[in-house]
Amino acid sequence: MTTVPGSVDDSGPFPDVRLYQLAMESLPDTVFVADTDGTIRWACSNVTHIFGRDATEFVESETVASVLAPEFVDPLETGTDQRENQRLTVTDAGGDAHHLLVTVTRITVDAADEPDGSADEHGVSGDDTADALLYACRDVTDVERLAHELDEVFDRITDGFVALDTEFVITYANDSAADLFGHSRSDLVGTRLWEFSSDPESTTAFELFPAVLRTGEPTSYETYFEPQDRWYETRVYPSETGLSVYFRDVTERVHRAEELEASEARFRTLFEEIPDPLLVVDDDATVVDANAAMCDLVGEPRESVVGRSAAGLTDPSFDFEAAWDAFLDAGELQGEVTIVRADEERRIVEYTGVAEVWPGEHIAALRDVTEREEYRAELDEIHDRIADGFFSVDRDLRIEYANERFARTVGYDLEELVGVYLWDVVDDAETLEAFELLPEVLEAGEPTTYEGYHEPAGVWYEISVYPSETGLSVYSRDVTERVEGARALEESESRFRALFERSLDALVLADDEGRYVDVNPAACELYGLSREELLGKTAADFAPPEYDFEAAWSAFLEQEATRGEFELVRPDGDVRIAEFAARANVRPGEHLSILRDVTERVERERQLEIQRDELARLDHINRLVREVNQAVVGADTRTEVLSDVCGRLVAADVYRHVLVTTEVAGGRFEVTSAAGLSTVAASATVSALERELLTAGRRRTSIVTPSPDDLQSRDDVDADVFGCFPIVYAGTIHGVLLVGAEWGGGPPPLVGGEEGVLDDLSTTVGKAITAVTARRLLHADEVVTLEFTVDDAGDAFNQLSRTLGATVTVTALVPMADGRHACYLHVTDETDGGREWDAEEVYRSVEAVDAVDGCRVITTEGALRLEVHVDDDSPALLLETQGSHVRRLSSTDGVGVLVVEVPTETNVRSLVAGLREEYPETNLVRKRQESRSAERASAIGGRSPVALAGEEMPRPLTEKQLAALRAAHAGGYYDWPRRGSSAQELADALGVAPATYHQHLRAAERKLVDAFFQD
Repeated sequence: MTTVPGSVDDSGPFPDVRLYQLAMESLPDTVFVADTDGTIRWACSNVTHIFGRDATEFVESETVASVLAPEFVDPLETGTDQRENQRLTVTDAGGDAHHLLVTVTRITVDAADEPDGSADEHGVSGDDTADALLYACRDVTDVERLAHELDEVFDRITDGFVALDTEFVITYANDSAADLFGHSRSDLVGTRLWEFSSDPESTTAFELFPAVLRTGEPTSYETYFEPQDRWYETRVYPSETGLSVYFRDVTERVHRAEELEASEARFRTLFEEIPDPLLVVDDDATVVDANAAMCDLVGEPRESVVGRSAAGLTDPSFDFEAAWDAFLDAGELQGEVTIVRADEERRIVEYTGVAEVWPGEHIAALRDVTEREEYRAELDEIHDRIADGFFSVDRDLRIEYANERFARTVGYDLEELVGVYLWDVVDDAETLEAFELLPEVLEAGEPTTYEGYHEPAGVWYEISVYPSETGLSVYSRDVTERVEGARALEESESRFRALFERSLDALVLADDEGRYVDVNPAACELYGLSREELLGKTAADFAPPEYDFEAAWSAFLEQEATRGEFELVRPDGDVRIAEFAARANVRPGEHLSILRDVTERVERERQLEIQRDELARLDHINRLVREVNQAVVGADTRTEVLSDVCGRLVAADVYRHVLVTTEVAGGRFEVTSAAGLSTVAASATVSALERELLTAGRRRTSIVTPSPDDLQSRDDVDADVFGCFPIVYAGTIHGVLLVGAEWGGGPPPLVGGEEGVLDDLSTTVGKAITAVTARRLLHADEVVTLEFTVDDAGDAFNQLSRTLGATVTVTALVPMADGRHACYLHVTDETDGGREWDAEEVYRSVEAVDAVDGCRVITTEGALRLEVHVDDDSPALLLETQGSHVRRLSSTDGVGVLVVEVPTETNVRSLVAGLREEYPETNLVRKRQESRSAERASAIGGRSPVALAGEEMPRPLTEKQLAALRAAHAGGYYDWPRRGSSAQELADALGVAPATYHQHLRAAERKLVDAFFQD
């Protein structure tokens, strides 16, 4: 019998085969039967689903090797009847891949079951038995796809997930579980769960797993996983194959719960301890909680308050229901209410309610403002009394209260203002501008203060606005004085800054620690640093090491003002002397120092101090020199003059040694007079300084500091500085004044002004010696007469003789007050003897002579008599000045003859040498010693014949008296009839007043007459 594979045939002796076929057709797997050589003998009809062919075509054209794989041809080993769930992927005719689980089963067919002994549709031969292979192919493509998608789901979820079998071996774990256990997924799968803890009994994370597997009831719990210091929520779901376990990290939630618990505890503490009354009510306004302050407010214990309606705590006049509805609608509410205490006392409270602080619960915070309201009433009275304008408005800017000052400002009565809209009251533009910020302040809820100018009133105002829940409180204050003061301060600060920056003095501002916080450009210049470099420094940074800055700064802050000088050491090492004046707190916490660089001034002062010392010394020396001058002027002899000079200079303790030396033959010097050292020491000093003395002998002053060797280290010579001053007068050198001083440091002595004073002293000494010489000459009985020829063309008298063409004879040389001489001349023309002289012509001719400074024609009758004023440009005048007496002087045709008398002790050689040095054409032609007559000596010297015999009388004629007498005699004053000079003319010639001249002349005449008629 032949049967089409995959179909059912009711004929034949074996109806059970049909049942088997139907059974296999109904299986979800694809089934076919093949020989051990891989020939397919039968296939169920759903092979089309996997392999894309119907059963007949499949049997006829395919083999096991072609539809599965060669290794599936007879894959069972001997003794093995089945091989289960072999994975295999095949591709159908459409190119779709199918993932299969193939189970191969060996089956044995009895040939006796076939009536004709042939192989049936099961592939069984006609032998007694034959082996065939049954291939059951399960298409798991969708299952594996779903499993893959499930894996992806597990991998995407943040919870850790593991699947356990009944032995608690992990069969699957996602990435989060791998992170949780600290192992890779491959390491986890196949590992028993308890192996992850060394102490399974203590691992509470897993302790409920066996119970869930045993009871089959899912469970969830929170547990602490110690290895990670984390809390996890564990959900366990049992199944027939094991457990599915989810781990969720709830550490943050646990911590939040702990924090919430702590917060609740803190809230409870705060709720109880807060001083303001707190009330918690439910949706029905029933009190569910109240703190201690609330209980104190109502005067009842907590158990009496809780459970009551909040409405029962308020005054019956309060519309609690309306307020409650408004509160629930708005979610919050503020206001005031009166609370009735248990003792019937009423308290005014201010409340703030907040809805739904917890679901179905609302909280209200209260504050007892009974005293505040009482104070408010009192405050209203204060507002009425204050000088500021004040008013308060509600949130709609309607006036609730105003004081009298504001009412007067806007021109209303107080009663008219309450309840009126502010802008209806304030209608002028200037005032509107003053209050234009009020709406902004109300909206912002922040107090503010601003200023403005009210032009109609000419005042500055300050507006202070304070918002509250109910509106605004506004203060208006006249601040004109303050604003103008601030402006003045600003201008002052501006002036201060301008002065600060432009000041030529260094200005420094320091803080309380003495650190510089501001400096001006002059300070930068003084310190030698930029402003940035100076800021932050202190005076200690520029002071010498020994300067105690801390003590000085503390003393300054205590005294608040100081001044003085400061030695400032600049960074470059330059030291400057700064004069400073400092004042504390010129601005709060700022202290000003004004510094002026007085380095040059201090140096000048030091020099001035030195100069003052020098001047003091010089003044002392000047006084001493004046005393010496007075002494030597009255001296009668040269020795007396020199002795006075030396003695007084040493006695005044100004100079250590004073000597006068005179040059002798061979250029040597000998000591004429000395003081302050011995004769031997004086000679040694002169010998050591001989070169300097020679220089002084040539009329040049010199200052020398000889070495000890020069003085042979003499102990009796104390001076270390010597000055050599020539004693010169009228061209004659009388010697050298040698002054020795001790140099004790500081300015050297004998220089500068002191040198000039000593030069003048030397000149005075020379003049005194000359005067003494002249006086001795007047008194002398014996004189030396010197006769000179004067060929000098510049001689005044030679010039006059040439100009007048006549012989000029000098009858008198009278010294004048200005240092010149009045010369009285007789002019004769010996050629004709009777020449007529024209006074005007003579005057013009004489005035034209260079040496003549003035001329007066005394008389032209008889001989011509002239008075001429000449300077010292004449040998005769030079010798007269030196103390010599001109006995005769005449000049004819420009050549003069000069005869003079000198004292017998005169060094004629030195005198002639000095004269020829000035007038080379003047030559000495005769020298002789003569005796004077007693009468002439007496007359000229003022001695009587009796006195000459031995009785000395005071000298009667002074120099001025003698000059007046000479001028009168030579000028023709005594001529009779008078043709000569008048007393007025003679006074003019001598440069004195007529009265003075008469006084001197009369005194001289009286003394001469007394001398001749002395009894």
